[in-house]
Amino acid sequence: LANIDYINNNFYKNIKIDRLIFPYQLAASAIGKLVSCPKANNIKDFPFMDFKLVSLYVDSDKKLVSEINSDFVHVIGVERDGEFLFLNDEDEILNGDLLYIFGEIQTLKGISKQLNQTSPDKITKALVLGANPLGIEIAKIISSLDIEVKILEKDIELATKATELLEDEVTVINSTYEDEQLFYNESLQYSDIAIAASLKDEENIIKLLQIKKLGIKKQISINNNLNYYSLMHSLNLPTIRGPKIAAYYAILEEIDSRLLIYEKFFLGSKGRILIKRMLDEKSVKPPKDGIAIIVRENNLLIIKEKTLIKQNDIVMLFNLTGKRKWIEAL
Repeated sequence: LANIDYINNNFYKNIKIDRLIFPYQLAASAIGKLVSCPKANNIKDFPFMDFKLVSLYVDSDKKLVSEINSDFVHVIGVERDGEFLFLNDEDEILNGDLLYIFGEIQTLKGISKQLNQTSPDKITKALVLGANPLGIEIAKIISSLDIEVKILEKDIELATKATELLEDEVTVINSTYEDEQLFYNESLQYSDIAIAASLKDEENIIKLLQIKKLGIKKQISINNNLNYYSLMHSLNLPTIRGPKIAAYYAILEEIDSRLLIYEKFFLGSKGRILIKRMLDEKSVKPPKDGIAIIVRENNLLIIKEKTLIKQNDIVMLFNLTGKRKWIEAL
C-alpha cells in the first residue's frame, strides 16, 4: 500500500490480511536506522532476536578478523574487488573493504567507529534531496529523532506541498541542486548526511556527486533499479532499496519463509540468510558453503565442527547459493 494512513486505521483487522506492506515506509525506515548508526551502510533486522547485520566501509589499517569476533559479534565477510568473501578468524580486513558483521548493535557501533573514520559519529543535521512522497516520509522519520532536517526541491508545487504537510517540523527550500551559492547561504554544507530520494537512480547519483565536494561526510542514495546497484557501490555511495524494490523483497521473503525457515536477502539480493528456531536437539556438521551461526541466550556460537544444537537455539545460515538442504535437515 502506498497510503501510510492505513497504518493507524483498523479497517484491515476485519478482513483476512496477514501483513500490510507500505513501500515508502519500508524505504524511509531503513534510512532512519542508518541515522542511529551513521557509520553503517545498511542495517538488517531478523526475527526472534535483537542482533543485526551491519555493512560498513573500512577506511582504517588492516585488522585480523580474530580481533573483532567475540561472543556478541561475528564477521561474516567482505566485498573486495567486486567479489564477496566469507572470512575466518585468521583472515584480514583491509582498507577499502565493505565489511558485513553480525551481532549486538551497541557493540557493532563501537567497532564501526574503529573501522570507519570518514562517516560522522552522530547525525544532528540532515539534508534530503527531493520532496516527493518518499522524501517527505524520510524527512518525517528523521525529524522525529530530534534531528534538524532540510529538504531541497526544485519543483515549486512539490516544495509547497511538502511545506504544508511537514509544517514547522522541517525546512523546505525551493531551489535547484546546481545552485552552489544556495548551499552556502543556507549552510547546507554543514549537514552530517545527505539523502538523494528521487525515484530515478541517475538523478540520485548526479545529485550526490554534485554535493559530495561540499564536504558532507555521509551520502545515501535510494536504489530503485538493481542495474545501478554495482555502479553506486563502485562510487562508494551507500544505497537503500527504493519503495518498489523494498516491497518486492519484503513479499519475496514472506513467500520464501516456509517450513519454519525464515529467509532474508543481503549483498544486494545476491546473498541469502536462512533462519530457523530449533524445536529439538540435534548434532550437526558445518555446512559445505557459507557460515552457520547459533544464537543462544544472546551469545553467538559458530559451527566450525560437529556441534550439538539445543532446543530453542536459533540457527542462521549465510550463503550465496540460497540452498536450503542443510538447514531444512535440522
